[in-house]
Amino acid sequence: KFGEMATGDLLKDIDSPDPLVKMKAGYIKGDAHIIGYSETEVDASVEQCASWDYRVDSRERMATFDQHRGLERVITKRSDHCQLNRTVYDLTGSAFIRPREFFVKTVWKWDNDAHNNFTIASNAMIDEGLAPSNNKKFARATVNSMLSFQKLENVGGFPRTKVSFWAQVNLGG
Repeated sequence: KFGEMATGDLLKDIDSPDPLVKMKAGYIKGDAHIIGYSETEVDASVEQCASWDYRVDSRERMATFDQHRGLERVITKRSDHCQLNRTVYDLTGSAFIRPREFFVKTVWKWDNDAHNNFTIASNAMIDEGLAPSNNKKFARATVNSMLSFQKLENVGGFPRTKVSFWAQVNLGG
């Protein structure tokens, strides 16, 4: 579904804070979701890119979590290829707008035997053993996303990876 949106005129180019990142956004009329896409190339291997994204609970990322308005994060590992993530963000800093609570199930896999492509998919979930909060000060938000890593030719002996990210988000509330 995400791939079909890339070729149509649903998504419009938007300004990126990084000149090396191409970004698009849009929505489907009558649907509560917004859709975003970004793409860039990085100087790292597919494995390095994927492990950095999958480890949302690393010391490095948790050290800056609150600087990005993060309030709570609970990661439950299901296997080496699957984890459940409950995260709460204060998106506005306003006491009048409730923070958003996200529950997602994240699964990663190689797309082929040659290990040239790798995908991390996160889907909104309700009942996977991580019950929603009863805390009324949070509003439930949903997100479905796909992060794709494609191996590129090395440049100057260094690995390169094309990173594509799709997200479909409903901020709820």
